[in-house]
Amino acid sequence: MGQQREKLYLRAVKADDMMLLYRWVNDPAVRKSAFQSEMISLKEHQAWFHHALQNPNVRMFILMDGDEAVGQVRLTVEHEEQTIDYSVDAEKRGRGYGMKLLSLVERDCTPTLPLLGKVKIDNGVSCRLFEKLGYTCEKEKGYNMYHKFVSINDGHKFAG
Repeated sequence: MGQQREKLYLRAVKADDMMLLYRWVNDPAVRKSAFQSEMISLKEHQAWFHHALQNPNVRMFILMDGDEAVGQVRLTVEHEEQTIDYSVDAEKRGRGYGMKLLSLVERDCTPTLPLLGKVKIDNGVSCRLFEKLGYTCEKEKGYNMYHKFVSINDGHKFAG
């Protein structure tokens, strides 16, 4: 018998996920929550996507619910921190996927680097999510900076 996979899990982004991520990044709610709120052209997205796939400091995952893609999360290592960027498909919001997505990414992050989430103050859903997961908050002008250090002793399984 093969190993049974959890219903909710993260899988690595593949080259053929480009259009799915393009659709998600241009969702009106995602653009509103982004620090650069303009729509992203396909040409810009393609260039960014191919660069991100090749960048060893960027790890991208798709949250899967069985065989269905329901969200994405990206960890970017800069300045000795892992910056989190995430979103959930518009049709799947309000079902707890954001919480599960961030909980799962804590298992797959680099345990020696703190996690960082930069969230606009008016994005109450994401602010509450980071707070529920135990991130500390530093209030800045127009946004909140959330920090968390996840250690190996927290019982998480980490992937390189």
